Parts: sequence; structure tokens; C-alpha cells
Amino acid sequence: MNKKSFLEQFILFDDLRGDETVRKAATIFEAFENQKNVSRFEAEYCGVQRALLAAGDELAAASGALWQNYIAALVAASENPFSLSAERGKKEPRLTALAALELPLIRKICLWNWTAVSEFFGGPASCVAVWKGSSEVSAKRALLRDCLLIEDGSEADALFSYYERYGSGVIEKYDAFVWNGKLDGVARYDAVSFSQLIGYAPQKEKIIENTAFFVNGLPYNNMLLYGDRGTGKSSCVKALLTAFKERNLKLVSLPRDEIGDLPSLTAALSERGCKFVVFIDDLSFEENERGYKAFKSALEGSVRGQADNVLICATSNRRNIIREVWKEREGQDDINLNDGIQEKRSLADRFGLTVTFGAPDKQAYLEIVRGLAGREGLKSADKLEAEALVWATRQGGRSGRTARQFINYVKGKTASEAIL
Repeated sequence: MNKKSFLEQFILFDDLRGDETVRKAATIFEAFENQKNVSRFEAEYCGVQRALLAAGDELAAASGALWQNYIAALVAASENPFSLSAERGKKEPRLTALAALELPLIRKICLWNWTAVSEFFGGPASCVAVWKGSSEVSAKRALLRDCLLIEDGSEADALFSYYERYGSGVIEKYDAFVWNGKLDGVARYDAVSFSQLIGYAPQKEKIIENTAFFVNGLPYNNMLLYGDRGTGKSSCVKALLTAFKERNLKLVSLPRDEIGDLPSLTAALSERGCKFVVFIDDLSFEENERGYKAFKSALEGSVRGQADNVLICATSNRRNIIREVWKEREGQDDINLNDGIQEKRSLADRFGLTVTFGAPDKQAYLEIVRGLAGREGLKSADKLEAEALVWATRQGGRSGRTARQFINYVKGKTASEAIL
């Protein structure tokens, strides 16, 4: 095998050709194939082992041999014309044909006999080590490995289906992101579920229904969730990822300071094959800010229009988002005053669905406390309720957040007393 002619054949999957670990491995197997100066490549062999161990946490998340997991991870991470078109469900015959030519090369790399190499060098055998990973990751990686090992000519179609289902690159790897001029994946996001959120059933129903329209390709509305602090607005948005993750939904957090990037973000997301909820938490503008005009245009009214795979969901403690002050009303006639007020209030109107979260009354607050206490296995409900009301008074008001903080306090106190 000629190392250069073999790896240089990659066009679509250039990531493999450029990967240092793959190149070291190719050097080793070239020597083994030619039975020439094999012992001189021990440094390359150890370098491959170190690379696999360095990526161990990620590779070990999937069951199977580390080497095949490593190659599968490179293929999953490859954002090339074939993978990106497959992600959008658009089959290009030219790209499919090219992928069909390269996949046998990838299969050959996957099937390199590391057992013989490890026996020759008498060193660590992490390349052939088999790990048992988490079920979710293992199932996905096992499916991709199966695609790479097909030999009946259907491998390109199988890989196309994989990219269409899971995406490629950073989209394949993560479900949640933060936008910082680019998509930064969040490995451990706050996995909230709607079943954990007690109360606010009508609000949750509206949010879930609208999102179901969105993921099913039906007409939908951008959402504004507004109301009192600590009432579960942000948690409801995060719960959408848990509820619709299997329907190819991703969550992208857009920080308040990056809100001017909304047009760039939606343009970038429009090129991908998944559905995205763009989450803007605690959205508000001061009276002297003018950034809201660009944001309003990005929501609705821009020539470009909003991508049909993007749903914008914002939370706010203000119904009108932009703070109004009385001094604005001074020295203005009725017409100009009304124009200014309407201009600011029109931003909230750009959200087609507004869901209101009010502070819970006493009974609703105690219902949340009881639900959380029962979930945590805490007893003495009557005593807890009395303490919970005192806690809410000290914390400045009743809310789901206050109830959660109270239960955390009780759990900590109970555990501390048990130790003592």
C-alpha cells in the first residue's frame, strides 16, 4: 500500500486524510503490508495509542473497539458537501457517487488488524480495546459503524440516511448550543422535562402545541413567554429539547449581548437540516436602546424572511419588552406620543404567540411545594407547607423557583441532621 496514494484519494472525507492519527496508522500498516522496517514505527504506534487515550472519554461513550469508534467520530464530524446535503434530505447523485467511491477506503481503515500490530510491538492494545458505553450514544455510533462496514454497495445510501437523521459535524455531536459568533456545543445541558414542572398546565399546553406544529412542518408562531420571575418560563423552553429531541429538534441559546447576531444566526441555521429553537432569555430593552429595531426587523419584516427551520422563543418579565418611562411623554403632542408608544409595543406584537406566567397564589404555590416534596421523598407535608409560606415571605414572593429553593433547603437540612 502506498500511503500517499491511499489517503490522498479522499476528497469528500478530507478530514480523515488530514488527521494526524490516521496518517500515523497508515504509515504503520504500509510497513506491515510491505514487511519492511516494521520495528522503526514503534513511535508512531505509541502515538496512535496516546491519541486514542486522550480522546478516551468521548470514544468510550460508545460501545465497541476504540479504533472503529475513532474513525466513526471523524466521519460523523465531517461537514462536507455530501454530509450537509444529506442533512437537508437532498440527494445529489454526483455527491452520492463520490461517497460510494470513498466509503470502501474508510471501511478498509476501520478493518485494519490492530491485534497483529499490538502483538508485534508488545505494547498497549487500546486500539482493539472494547468498551461498553452509554445506551444512547452506543446505539447511534453502532448504527454509523454498521454504515461504514457495509460491503454490498448500499453504504452511501446508508450513510446518507444517517446524516439525514442525526446531522453532521457539531449538529450531530450536540443537542444544545450557545451562539458566540458560531455554534458552541453544550455537552451537559440542563435536561429539564415538562413532567418536572408542576402547575401552569394551560401555558405548557400552548407551548408544546406550537412547537409540535413547528417540528411537523406546519404553520407556527414565534413565542414570547412573559410574566413574574421564577415562574418557570425558561424551564419550559429548555423542556422543549427533552420533549422533541427525538424529532430532530435542537436548542440554541442566544445571549442578550449577542442579540444583534440574530440575522447571522438564523442565516447559519437555515443551511442545516435540523429544527432549531433559538432561545433568548430575559429579553428586554431600555428606553434609550435602539437595537430593538433591528431585532424587530429580524423577527418579521426583513426582506430575507425567517428560516422555516427556526423558531424564536424569548422570555421576559415585561409584556412590552421595551421599558417605557414617563419622561418620554413630556413635551409631546398626542400623535407623536402615540406613535412612540406603538413603535415600542410593536416589538412584542412580532411574536405570534404570547404566553403569560403569573405568580402562583397561595394554593398553587403549596401545590408546587407538595409536588416537589413528594418527588424528593420528604414527609410531614403540613409542617413543610407552613415553613414554605414563611420561606416565600422572606424570599420576597411565591414562585416555582422559591418552592424549589425551599425544597433544596429542606433536603440539605434533613441530610445534615441525619449525619449529626
